[in-house]
Amino acid sequence: MRTCIRSAPEIHEKERAELVALRPWIVTYVRLRVAACDVDDVAQEVFAQAVKSLEAFDPSKAETDQLRRWVAGVARLTVAMHLRAQRYRERREDAYRHEREWSTPSVEGAHIASDMLAILQRATLPILWRTWADYTAEGLTVEEIAKRDGISEATVHNRIRLARRDFAAVLAREEAIENGPAVRRK
Repeated sequence: MRTCIRSAPEIHEKERAELVALRPWIVTYVRLRVAACDVDDVAQEVFAQAVKSLEAFDPSKAETDQLRRWVAGVARLTVAMHLRAQRYRERREDAYRHEREWSTPSVEGAHIASDMLAILQRATLPILWRTWADYTAEGLTVEEIAKRDGISEATVHNRIRLARRDFAAVLAREEAIENGPAVRRK
């Protein structure tokens, strides 16, 4: 007697049909947990992950609603990964928000910018000065500087941050010289 071993797609045909039937449930599950603008993308990712990992589902342990519980686990992990990535993007945006706030100086601020660049050039390393000058005075984006210099965007952000720190220290020293020594009050 010969036994026929079915291929994986044949084995899980019933589960795939049930998975398609669970699509509205997946969308509802996701809608309750993520922002409205992300519902379709995350629901599609949950469905794709469930289809891709359907081979790991063991129908022999079939209890009532076993597939739905298994899909709920896939959905929970996918939603958690989406929310984690979203929090990471928000933290990254907050960390570099000041980069967007420092825009290219206007025409009337060009003289101030040239004075600032001269002060910074004397106060910091040439590589930091060049990066900051390109970003601030020339108006190049972080991506353009990174591509031109063959470095990562994070390195460009770090160089700009260090140049600003050096510039702030120089300004504080010059202000202290102009205002004289600070007097402590008792």
